[in-house]
Amino acid sequence: MTFTKELQEQLETILEHYGAECNCCGLTNENFLTVDRMNSYLRYLEQEPPCSSDEFHDELDEHFKLYKQIIKDGFPDDIQVLCMNCMVGTRYNGGICPHKELEGIGPV
Repeated sequence: MTFTKELQEQLETILEHYGAECNCCGLTNENFLTVDRMNSYLRYLEQEPPCSSDEFHDELDEHFKLYKQIIKDGFPDDIQVLCMNCMVGTRYNGGICPHKELEGIGPV
């Protein structure tokens, strides 16, 4: 799946609603921002990380579906904006972003 104009517009709409800033580290460069369900790392703790190209693209497809669902659901409260580093760091570090862990703060 390619990042189409429609998907870009959906992400911009979501960032306008939630704020175009990483909820963890404060990064504001929209090229690095994404959306995530809060505490979604719990789902990843129960699964093996994707290891093939096809599995990775399936995960991207699911992530893009999330944009449409967020807008359809009226911007639910369990959504946060994270930069890619914080999102991945949180998922692979037991639910705590390495930024927060270094600062002695709990999970994002």
